[in-house]
Amino acid sequence: MEVVAGWIEEKGKVLLGLRPEGYWEFPGGRKEKGEDLKTALQREIKEELDLEIEIGEIMGIAEKENAILYLFRCRIKNGFPKPIFHQEIKWVEIKSLKNFPLGEWDRELLKKIDIIPL
Repeated sequence: MEVVAGWIEEKGKVLLGLRPEGYWEFPGGRKEKGEDLKTALQREIKEELDLEIEIGEIMGIAEKENAILYLFRCRIKNGFPKPIFHQEIKWVEIKSLKNFPLGEWDRELLKKIDIIPL
């Protein structure tokens, strides 16, 4: 299984979503059959946040059991984020991410990437 997530950054902050299970994550989801990674991420962000995004490079990859998570650098192209899927959404300062209650995969990704504000 392949999973995609977006590092949606604006003014030194990154957008996170609160899952029903109680932890925060980079928004995204599973790639469906026939999709490439970027198409999957665009679909997931539209479904979860009602946003159109511009997708840049892969920032990091994390593996877990039989799944791979790809984190892409993104910018908002059109719209304002709405918590359609998540309990809540929040813009978090990049320097605060290390102390934020992220899920296991997202925490693993933070260990592997160089966090450079746009």
